[in-house]
Amino acid sequence: ILHGTDTMSYTAAALSYLIQDSPKPIVLTGSQKPMGNPFTDAKLNLYQSLLYALDEHSHDVSIVFGGVAIAGTRARKQRTMSFNAFISVNYPPIAYIRNDRIVRNGLHGTLQGENPVRFYDSIDPRVFVLKLTPGVNPGILDALADSYDAVILETFGIGGIPEFGESGDSFQEAIFRWVDSGRTVVMTTQVPEEGLDLGVYEVGRAYADHPGILRGDDMTTETLVAKTMWALGQSRDATEIQRLFYSQVNHDRIPMA
Repeated sequence: ILHGTDTMSYTAAALSYLIQDSPKPIVLTGSQKPMGNPFTDAKLNLYQSLLYALDEHSHDVSIVFGGVAIAGTRARKQRTMSFNAFISVNYPPIAYIRNDRIVRNGLHGTLQGENPVRFYDSIDPRVFVLKLTPGVNPGILDALADSYDAVILETFGIGGIPEFGESGDSFQEAIFRWVDSGRTVVMTTQVPEEGLDLGVYEVGRAYADHPGILRGDDMTTETLVAKTMWALGQSRDATEIQRLFYSQVNHDRIPMA
């Protein structure tokens, strides 16, 4: 699949949930410079994507770009101009492409497993990403309630959430009010690497076991958006949403201890 680079991570993540355990590789690629540019990277990326797709060990959804194959749930565009635009976040790349050779990570040297391919065609696009910044008013959640079914909350550090906003309103009350109304909150971190652990800070522990609050662990925001849309597209039952969200799909998460 030839795709623009700006939203490629979102598409790769979405396809990872809509087509699961595919024995056939689904490879996305693109370029930082257009095909007609004399210094384009498009031709090499396309060639390496075909090389990777033809390999018998390739399966599931991935991005091949700049000589690296990345699981579709772990890719993020890190650079706006350089040819090595994408990185694999919190998980090793599946493989490197060196000339005509595919050099695989030791974790990915086996053939596709026994699970049959599964297809899904329903998502819930009413998912919003809210990045906490100094001065954010907790009342923003009430303002979003009519338009969204889930909020992905990018917290500070490993899971820091202010007790009160500048207005004096309680973040905890606003978040609990959101989930107690039947909506979903996914906690993650705005720090790019190593993930979230709500058990470290006392302020985070208050949210750890509250029904309706899901932990993003070490997943990327792009993947959290796609997985939350997919999970809510399959069910409105909180227990089933939680089961789907915490299932492991295409290497998307390593649960925090």
